Amino acid sequence: MGRNYKILLANFLKSIALLFKGFFALSFVLLSACGGGRGGSEDANGNPIGLGLEIRKVSGDNQGVKKGLAYPLPLVAKITAPDGYPVPDMTVDCTEITNTDAVITGPTSFVTDTSGIISTTVLAASTYDQTTKIECRIRNSPNLAVFTLETVFTVDRIEWADSGAPDPTPINPPNEPPAVYTASHNVPMTPFQVKMIDADDGVSLIDLTGGTKHWITVSAVSPAQAPIGTLTATFQAGFAEFSNVNYIKADTITLRATHNVSGKTVDKVITINPNATTRSIAILPGQTYTNGTMTLAEAVTGVLGAFNVDNNFNVEVRATDDYFNTTSYAGAVSLQSPNDLTDTEPAASNFVAGVETFTMSPVQAKSGYTVLPVTALTDNASTTFTMQPGAPANLITRLPGQTFNPGQTSLAAAITGAPTQQVAGA
Repeated sequence: MGRNYKILLANFLKSIALLFKGFFALSFVLLSACGGGRGGSEDANGNPIGLGLEIRKVSGDNQGVKKGLAYPLPLVAKITAPDGYPVPDMTVDCTEITNTDAVITGPTSFVTDTSGIISTTVLAASTYDQTTKIECRIRNSPNLAVFTLETVFTVDRIEWADSGAPDPTPINPPNEPPAVYTASHNVPMTPFQVKMIDADDGVSLIDLTGGTKHWITVSAVSPAQAPIGTLTATFQAGFAEFSNVNYIKADTITLRATHNVSGKTVDKVITINPNATTRSIAILPGQTYTNGTMTLAEAVTGVLGAFNVDNNFNVEVRATDDYFNTTSYAGAVSLQSPNDLTDTEPAASNFVAGVETFTMSPVQAKSGYTVLPVTALTDNASTTFTMQPGAPANLITRLPGQTFNPGQTSLAAAITGAPTQQVAGA
């Protein structure tokens, strides 16, 4: 009787245990199917949050590998109940959701064991600069985890496209930047290209196409110069091409290409020559000349000194191109003061390497004073200024009927006209 009682008691307890196990399993399934009150939301790390079942990334997230290779770490996730215990016998499906050609090489569907763990492997996309996302979702549930994977490379150096070993055929025939360029705002440099060399062997071209993470920027350094045009390019077939780069300042510059991610650079020394000679400009004492500008107001700046008729002053005249770069022009030049009718103009001369200096001897004190180069070019008058009188030096008498003419070189010219007849005692 005692033995049968023990057997009956054991069977009863076993039935109770099976009943509770089934009840809890059904509860987990219902919670999962209803989203467990989570609504499919995720925390900052991409893990689902809320009541009900959780699927959490254990390892393999945020990996990078070269294109077409297997990611070194498997993607591992774990399903747990709200109390943190692993949940067995749950079906999980993994899919690629970013439309790259990455391939899940391990299982794509799983049933969790007693550890609640699932694990799979991935082969990287066949092109660089690709982000692949793998979603692992509890079946019939909004609960999911998303793994982010990248195709990456390490840059050994960057080079101009036609340096080093022969290149594969790029978009256009490969070119370095030109060694010599003529200043222009609308005629760009001959197209040139930049390539990246793989650090794995120090030789291979990194054949990146498209993407948004890698680009090359070009700039003038040593000395710096503001360019005109398109100065940033992404990669096509391994080459970043620049076909719209312009400079207007005549100088010898170092053009530098820089890779935005690695910081690697490559330089090219370029001589920028003036364009054709088209105009002349006059630079007064106190003014500063700056070449490579689009307007005369930018080319000649500064605060003028004080001018008076007691002192001669020098004017520098330059022959320039449309961007106010001084040229090697050697043509004839003279300088006039159009609103000083009594001064003696300096003798005509010729430009020497595009520059000539004249000494002006003013006579007439007045506002709105200018000097004007006279050449076969387009001549630009100087900035207007005020010519002040000199120190007092003469006392003169003007009689009734006479006219006073200031700014003359003789008394006879300064006082003109016949005095009117005067009556004694009047």
